[in-house]
Amino acid sequence: MNKFTIHAKVITALCIVIVFMACEEPKEYDLYISNRSSYDISNVSWKGNVLKNGYDNLTISSFSSYSSSSSYTGEAIVQSGSDYIYFTREGAVVMTLRTKEKITVDGERWSNTYFTLTNTSMVVDTTNESNIGSLSAIAPVVPVVPVVPEPKNDTALTIKNQSFSDLLHVEWLGVGFASNTVEDAIPIGNTVTKTVTPGSGYIYFKRKSNPAFARTRDVISITKDKTTEFVFTDTTLIVEANNPDNTGALKVMQATVVFFDDAEGEMQAYYEAASFVGYYATKSDLLAPDSSYNYYNPPKNGQKSIAVGGTNTAKLHLKITLSKAAKLSFWYANKDSTSSSGGTTFSINGTTQRTWTTDVNWSKIEYELGVGENDLVWEKTDGYSYSSGSYYYLTLDDILIYYTE
Repeated sequence: MNKFTIHAKVITALCIVIVFMACEEPKEYDLYISNRSSYDISNVSWKGNVLKNGYDNLTISSFSSYSSSSSYTGEAIVQSGSDYIYFTREGAVVMTLRTKEKITVDGERWSNTYFTLTNTSMVVDTTNESNIGSLSAIAPVVPVVPVVPEPKNDTALTIKNQSFSDLLHVEWLGVGFASNTVEDAIPIGNTVTKTVTPGSGYIYFKRKSNPAFARTRDVISITKDKTTEFVFTDTTLIVEANNPDNTGALKVMQATVVFFDDAEGEMQAYYEAASFVGYYATKSDLLAPDSSYNYYNPPKNGQKSIAVGGTNTAKLHLKITLSKAAKLSFWYANKDSTSSSGGTTFSINGTTQRTWTTDVNWSKIEYELGVGENDLVWEKTDGYSYSSGSYYYLTLDDILIYYTE
């Protein structure tokens, strides 16, 4: 037999072996995962093979939650190879994870491969491969957001008091200015600077030596990134805030306002406030806050107004003595029961000036007042309806009395 014949036979034999090996069915093995952790896990896979449990095929339950072994064990039929086990950790903080080490399935060693997941198993966050830890301790990495410092606000208002009097309760667009915080004042010769928001408005204040609620005659405008200075002197032109017709120099302007109640502070010293009379902001401040049959008008100016009513007879009585002629003005609104025989009245010195028997929205009214004692009475005699259990109110705001001569 020559060498050529021997080589041909060897080659033929090798081909037969290769063909036989190529036709051999690939080996399949069982891969099991036992979930002995405190978490339910879902979407469990290895090399694209989904590991399913014996029930819902979706979630492999925590060992501590069930007694049936098939509920916390997942299985898949796989071919040999090596890969991580990927899964979703359920719970309060859901995370997509993988095992830190690859799991090898090798039929030469055994037919089944087992992996046990516990709370101490080391895992990797698939959304951030650098985040590694035990199953029970790993948590999402919160990105560090750089703190960007707010741009410096160089917009400011400086107020100097070079007048004859300390200035009290100085305010511009809601920003208070005071170097003496005990009295909330800018004393004579003092200067206060405050950072403000650009805008325009009056400076409001009171003179300590001759109290009057006043404001600057002119609007003070503040521009961005600039410090604006305003100086109060004896000749600064001012306006009485509650009577804009009264203007003059800061040192000589005399107050004309005798009485003012805007319902925002403490209750004024009225001569009489019979039955239910009080300041209110919402229905919760009224006589029967839990009643759905509570009829009133929301506050007119500012945060609060005055309520008179809610009972058979409620009365607000202001007694004031005037040294010269004056004018009274106030805002009013009324809610009345259509079935009531009573009504709402306003009288001056015992003479009825106005009667309301229907609902009236907020309106303003003025009256002339004479020299001497004046009795001003707002009275509501139908503030409660027995038939319907309803509460009705006359509401008032910005009661103002000022001299006109």
